[in-house]
Amino acid sequence: MSHTPGPWYLSKPQQILAAEGHQVVAVVGMAGKPLKEIHANGYLVAAALELLEAGRAAIRLCEMWERGQLKKTPAYTALKAAIAKADGDHDLHG
Repeated sequence: MSHTPGPWYLSKPQQILAAEGHQVVAVVGMAGKPLKEIHANGYLVAAALELLEAGRAAIRLCEMWERGQLKKTPAYTALKAAIAKADGDHDLHG
C-alpha cells in the first residue's frame, strides 16, 4: 500500500495538504468540537508521515540492538503495531 508523498501540512479550513501539488490528503473536523481540538487533530494527522518514519527508524534501531533485548519491550511491540496500522496491515475493527 502506498500513500500520498509528503510532507503534509495543515491548511485552512482543516485540510491536510501534500506539499507538492497541494493535493488534499484528508479533511479534519468533527461536528460540535472546539476549533482548537480540530486543529490539534489536524496537526497530528499532518505529522503522520514523519511519525511513521521515526517509528520505522526506531524499529530498525531495536532490531540492530545486540542480543535483541529491545525487541522484548512494550515500546517495541507498540511501535510495530502502530506501523502495521499505518501500513494497513491491521484489523479495521480492532
